[in-house]
Amino acid sequence: MKKTANKASRGCVTTFAIFIVATIIFSVQQSYVRLNPLFSFLVAYVLATIVVNKISYRKDQKGAKASIARYLVVGFLMLAGFLYLKNGFLRQRQAVFEEKEEVTTTKVIKEHQKDVNVISHFRKWKDNYGNKFQGNFAVRTADYTSRQQQMKAFRAKNYKLFWHDLYSFMYHKSKNKLDLMYTSFEKIRKKHRLNQRDFAEMVVTFVQDIPYALVLESTCEIQNITQKSLKDVLRRCNSCCIGKIKYGVQQPIAFLGNLKGDCDTRTLLIFTILKQFGYDVAILNSDYYRHSVLGLNIPASGLYKVYKGKKYYLWETTSKYFKLGYLAKNVNNVKHWKMIITSK
Repeated sequence: MKKTANKASRGCVTTFAIFIVATIIFSVQQSYVRLNPLFSFLVAYVLATIVVNKISYRKDQKGAKASIARYLVVGFLMLAGFLYLKNGFLRQRQAVFEEKEEVTTTKVIKEHQKDVNVISHFRKWKDNYGNKFQGNFAVRTADYTSRQQQMKAFRAKNYKLFWHDLYSFMYHKSKNKLDLMYTSFEKIRKKHRLNQRDFAEMVVTFVQDIPYALVLESTCEIQNITQKSLKDVLRRCNSCCIGKIKYGVQQPIAFLGNLKGDCDTRTLLIFTILKQFGYDVAILNSDYYRHSVLGLNIPASGLYKVYKGKKYYLWETTSKYFKLGYLAKNVNNVKHWKMIITSK
């Protein structure tokens, strides 16, 4: 009986010690290593289990191994149960969050004692680490409706620099008209006390969260499209397209107005935002992949392109869950990516 009592007592102490050590390891990881919180805690639990049991059973190697195995089994069972609950009982809460993520309205605001009409989008989204954000993002209706007229003034200076000149023209036409959006992002930054890396994460995931839509020079009728991948998009979603857009790219002011954007429409908007907030950011295009991605010169890991001695880490913007430095396997050969425009 006494032996059994001692085992039970040691088991309780060990369990408590594992919890304390795991919490410490988890806190350190979250401070210095950007990992998914669930995965981070699992790693912390495994490490804590090994360390605590090695100390507790330092004179009994067989007992240590048996105890480690027991605690790991318990830990993985707890994880499996948590995931079951998350994907089952909590699914309804997640669905509610996503259903209300966007509300688009037209309203009137006061500017310099005058009434100004704006197009406003209320959006909720989560970054790649589970942090939730929300806010109203507005553009003036007059700026939005004049966007196509402005494009008539564009003239490319050099065919080889066509995309650079086009993006630069669109950037300069929109940058000063996005002040309402800049203010919204600044409020989020202050509220959540975001550092440089976290702020960039918040902005990029805001755009990633907006559903993908084709931006075409032609109409959106499927018979007018030759590229198979574009046809596949339209077959899945008839409304995921905006047609008769000059050069097949929307200005940032236009994208914020109608939330219709494909790859370079998205990278151009993010480029404009991050440049406004002082980032060293770039747009990279690939003729080989027929695609556009963002480049960000910031401490990171993963895929990057060196330009003028600086590392620009690549970032996919057309879909959720892509983190800085990661691209889909079918577009991840860096040699096929070309620097088009940089902010510095």
